[in-house]
Amino acid sequence: MRKYTIFLKYLILLTFFLYSCDTKTKSVGNCGDGFLDPEEECDQTEFTIVRCQELGYYEQNGDLTCNGDCTINLSVCASNCGDGIIQTLFNERCEGTDLGGETCQTLQMGTGTLVCTEACRFDTSGCEILTYCGDGVIQRQEGEKCEGMNLDGASCQNLGLGAGTLACTSLCAYDTTGCEVQAYCGDGELQTILGEDCDQDQLGDQTCETMGYDGGALACLEDCHYDTSLCFTANPDADLSALTLSAGTLSPSFDASVVIYEVIVPYEIEFITVGATANNPQATVQISPPQPAALVVGENAMTITVTPPSGPDKIYSVMITRLAENEAFSMNIGVLKSVPAGTFQRDSTATNLSAVSTFTMSKKEITRAQFTAVTGLADPSDSAVSLGNDDPAQRVNWYHALVFCNQLSMIEGLTPVYSIDASTDPADWGVVPLSANPTWNAVVADWAADGYRLPTEMEWMWAAMGATSPTTGYAKAFSGSTGANNLGDYVWYATNSEGTTHPVGTRLANELGLFDLSGNAAEWCWDWYASYPAGTLNEYRGAGTGTYRVVRGGNWNGFSSVVTVAYRSNYGPHNQYNTIGFRVVRK
Repeated sequence: MRKYTIFLKYLILLTFFLYSCDTKTKSVGNCGDGFLDPEEECDQTEFTIVRCQELGYYEQNGDLTCNGDCTINLSVCASNCGDGIIQTLFNERCEGTDLGGETCQTLQMGTGTLVCTEACRFDTSGCEILTYCGDGVIQRQEGEKCEGMNLDGASCQNLGLGAGTLACTSLCAYDTTGCEVQAYCGDGELQTILGEDCDQDQLGDQTCETMGYDGGALACLEDCHYDTSLCFTANPDADLSALTLSAGTLSPSFDASVVIYEVIVPYEIEFITVGATANNPQATVQISPPQPAALVVGENAMTITVTPPSGPDKIYSVMITRLAENEAFSMNIGVLKSVPAGTFQRDSTATNLSAVSTFTMSKKEITRAQFTAVTGLADPSDSAVSLGNDDPAQRVNWYHALVFCNQLSMIEGLTPVYSIDASTDPADWGVVPLSANPTWNAVVADWAADGYRLPTEMEWMWAAMGATSPTTGYAKAFSGSTGANNLGDYVWYATNSEGTTHPVGTRLANELGLFDLSGNAAEWCWDWYASYPAGTLNEYRGAGTGTYRVVRGGNWNGFSSVVTVAYRSNYGPHNQYNTIGFRVVRK
């Protein structure tokens, strides 16, 4: 035995020598140099241990990291003998002075003092066994296994201890020292009498769940005790950590706390793939419909359901709009709906006809957020009558709208429509006038340019009619009216607005899919205000000069009489009112 001990010591010294070489030890300590010196627990990615269990911990929740002083950050280590908690899952019986309610008596070991060892096991040496042991009768209720020569039918063999002679101790417990114990731990046979919890794949009908965990894979250590490192307590986290698409851009940008998104893709995109990653590795993710998904023109609903092992599901929704072949999309203002060419009656005189060519119009009014993002100007809107940045921009005068149009055209690489003093760059125009300005009033429009502009009055009217009913559409009670539907479903106006504007697009759209043409905010048009000429007008763009610009549509503070398709009003181009905003068009 002594020779074996000496051999073992030499083996340990040899192992230490080889390990020291392998970990790049230097003779001079320098914490942070990436070399593991003798006095250091770790240095950057070099460690003296590889897992918490080597220090007596039972669990590890993440990778070990190294502190700046080259000590190991043990915050990921949990549950060990000495932490003050009796870890019954890890075969602890006690912790310090906490005996879990047990005494010598409850352990059927008589009177005396029960204590806890440093290994969190009971020390019964202080128990005074009562005199019933030795009376010749096996008192099973008192925990006796045997009495003298009476072994109660037990033997080394039937206890799984191999051959040999079983005896009884003076404490009436089995004395197995005479048994010729055959190899047991590691032989694949579970021998609980020898203290084995498990042996290889024999786990004694135990699972992570039966041991108090919510799932995972229970394993067996080389010492035939349970390895619960892969067991887990169910994580209720149902957030996504990533949400991706093969085309288009999420709006708003991805945030795990946001569950509703919109995506716009052009007509050319026929299929899309939505990808999602759960923040919780225990959670499952299901995407419906299966990906990749075929897209129809219009709205395509995608649902992502995150199911954690405990707690409720979390559902994310992505509405993907595939544009029609003749629709356009702007990253800055969204969808522009196509308005077909048409000829229509503009008033009650049958011969007063107006003809317009095809154009696209912003699906929604320009919002406060869009106005400031595009122009870089301060938001002129009256916040007292607005619910937020998704409401229409108001108190924008006609000059503000010119700046917005050209600035947006430049951002998107289009040819600006408006020119003031021979420049199309709003930076050259100076400060937006707040009084009538002859220079700005002399603005020139390039009608052949592909950039953004204000609609002409006739374009606005045809769009408000839904490009339908060319002989009677001018008389519609509101944009989208069929004569039988409800005004309040389509229009924010004095009766239902409660004294404010509302987020754009929150009422129903008209036949072309255009929102808020009759309410929320009234809208600037290009034209100087004047009486229409009689007869047929082709591409009519208003009078050549004037004092006031045309404003069309009802508003949040107007009554039903001003939400009609035919209603027109006029204001000075410098005027700012909290009832007036605008939308834009382009070719």
